[in-house]
Amino acid sequence: MMPAACTRRNRRRIAPLGARDARPHDAPVLSRWLPRIFWIDGLSALGAGLVVLSVRATLVGWYGLSGALITAIGVVNLAYAPLGLWLAVRRRRPLALVTALACANYAWLAVCAVLVVSSWRDARPLGLAHILFEGAYVATLATIEWRNRHALVRR
Repeated sequence: MMPAACTRRNRRRIAPLGARDARPHDAPVLSRWLPRIFWIDGLSALGAGLVVLSVRATLVGWYGLSGALITAIGVVNLAYAPLGLWLAVRRRRPLALVTALACANYAWLAVCAVLVVSSWRDARPLGLAHILFEGAYVATLATIEWRNRHALVRR
């Protein structure tokens, strides 16, 4: 027996807010917070960059990573933030830039994986945990942005 929410008759009832017609089953589903994904992405990158750079001397001791590496992590976060924030304030977003943002997140995931592997012996558990968490976080953002890139072009 199929649940009532899955029947054709009830598909309109579970359509995203603001949708006039039910969408195909495989189309990405917009939730209330999805249009704010660029704010989440940009502000989290800005915040992470500012925090990492402002306490980098402390993080060197806690993380067991070099000061140059911690500085690079903070600078990359700060350099990345403007694209997410620019997309957040745009009414219409270029598909190429939405795609570029998702790809940049996937690229940072790859960098985090390389950092974990290359720092495995020298880094302290807190440093590895930070890099692993950052990788998982950007992977989540990248997946959401990639799967919904066509819907995110317009607010």
